[in-house]
Amino acid sequence: MSEQNVKPAFLANVADGWEFALVESILSEHKIPFMKQHSCTGGVMSVLGGSSLYGVDIYVPSNALDKAKELVEAGFANAEDDDGEEVSWDDEDTDPEL
Repeated sequence: MSEQNVKPAFLANVADGWEFALVESILSEHKIPFMKQHSCTGGVMSVLGGSSLYGVDIYVPSNALDKAKELVEAGFANAEDDDGEEVSWDDEDTDPEL
């Protein structure tokens, strides 16, 4: 399959803040292209309120999905939220648990 025929695959829905920054950093470091899409009306809420309750959906090329999941899981394994609590990555729905 040529690169032009590769379809985007859903990687995760994360908060539009440090969680997205972590995923963005991991994917960029490993040169995995990605697309950020606000969920529901999240784009409007982000503009008006500075953040969205719905988070952002992240898509990667389908042929990079397994590698992206592996890298992001490893990144979240060492992550902490604002309160110093550990953050885990849930394989079942690919959303980080807080």
